[in-house]
Amino acid sequence: KLSNSRGTWVLDFADPMPSALREQNSLIVPIPEGAVEPQYPADLQQKGVRGKVVLLAVIGSNGRVSQIRVKQSLNPVLDEKAKAAFSHWKFAPALLGDKPIAMSVIVTVPFRYAPQPH
Repeated sequence: KLSNSRGTWVLDFADPMPSALREQNSLIVPIPEGAVEPQYPADLQQKGVRGKVVLLAVIGSNGRVSQIRVKQSLNPVLDEKAKAAFSHWKFAPALLGDKPIAMSVIVTVPFRYAPQPH
């Protein structure tokens, strides 16, 4: 979980291997190294559009995000803002033993109005 003034991002990683393999190899999930916040248009904030967008994606063996799809929509504009932001995240890739592997992730992106201090 990663928190900011607009809420908490939740990243749930899929287990890519059967339990028999897991017992023989250590699995380390991807680690975020660079996060980008989505733009939250002022007009949508003023209209009270808030909630979460849930994305499905793959973190590649190179640590790059790809194959981003919307699993749970909030608003078409915010869906695209969430996808655009997550596409710029950077990760240390998942490791199976000492080998980098791709891993699927479900990402919850919060959109909550947080007044800026003056």
